[in-house]
Amino acid sequence: MTTEIPNQSGKRVIVALTGRIDSAVAAFLLKKQGLQVIGMSIITSSNNDYNPSDILPHCHIQDLDKIHNFCNTLNIPFYAADAKSRFEYDVVDPLVERRLSGAANAACFNCTRMRIEVMYEKMKKLRADYIATGHFCKIHKNLNSDEYFIHSNKDINSDQSALLSEVENKYLQHLMLPLGD
Repeated sequence: MTTEIPNQSGKRVIVALTGRIDSAVAAFLLKKQGLQVIGMSIITSSNNDYNPSDILPHCHIQDLDKIHNFCNTLNIPFYAADAKSRFEYDVVDPLVERRLSGAANAACFNCTRMRIEVMYEKMKKLRADYIATGHFCKIHKNLNSDEYFIHSNKDINSDQSALLSEVENKYLQHLMLPLGD
């Protein structure tokens, strides 16, 4: 059993911005729906540490100025959160451990979970009501148990529900995914 999200006009939402079109569209859609949007980028490594085009994933922030300019164009505040040490602890260290033991790579799952947790902490500090990402999936609430669940979107080729599959309920109840449909 699922429920539609009621009118959230006037509520504050922090949107994770990566510099890619999906997160920008998420911010635009939420602003258009009347929410007070705050843009935030999560910095996980320095561009001086790696050659981003060779080894870093698409979610790595390559051009913070571009994201800041986008926020200015949309007339929303912008923040950058330095999560380099947390990224090393929550993502890189377990990745190395898993590789050395011959286990499967879980870095993207760990990174997504870490980013959601950082956004949630910033949401509380900035007194926002929600966090949002540009992931292509949906959240549904079970009306009997009050638990939230990740569901796939209609297009299996763009579905990203697996990336959010390990995110805890306390974060899901504050998460908006405007690109789910």
